[in-house]
Amino acid sequence: MASARDGCHPVLSGSFASFHFSSLLALSCLFFTFPGSWLGLNVSWAFPIVSGNLLILTILYFFLTSFTDTGILHKGIEEELENQANTLSSRQQHWCNNCQLYCLPHTFHCRWCNICVEEFDHHCLWVNNCIGCHNFRFFLLFVFFLTIYDLVALLACFTYLALNFQQPFGVEKICT
Repeated sequence: MASARDGCHPVLSGSFASFHFSSLLALSCLFFTFPGSWLGLNVSWAFPIVSGNLLILTILYFFLTSFTDTGILHKGIEEELENQANTLSSRQQHWCNNCQLYCLPHTFHCRWCNICVEEFDHHCLWVNNCIGCHNFRFFLLFVFFLTIYDLVALLACFTYLALNFQQPFGVEKICT
């Protein structure tokens, strides 16, 4: 069981990211099975090709955001801590009691991960990782491609429903 100092329990923290990724894949499978394939066969192959490429980029940046080092400051030997204290002025540094090290400017301690992260932005439960200096760009690209993919899929679903408004309700319309 995790204490308050350790942040969230690893299983609970990983379940948010697993749920997000699983729902992205499951809903994408429904999209490509019903409205995506129908639009590809009856309207234009541009719908499934564009949305498929956007899905691949979304998944790529999801993994890059999730598994890239965030800019974690690691504990060093005592000499390195003293060198850090000597090279930075007292205004530029602060001591982290949890990590037991001097931190650089714009470095904050994440209570979920129990680490100090350089240029810490936030801890994202949906990717189960802190967003810091090394993966911030990947996170922005993930959010960008996810938004564009969602808009393209929504447009494709509305197009499918508009072209099939006279058809009775069936599995295809319900899933769309």
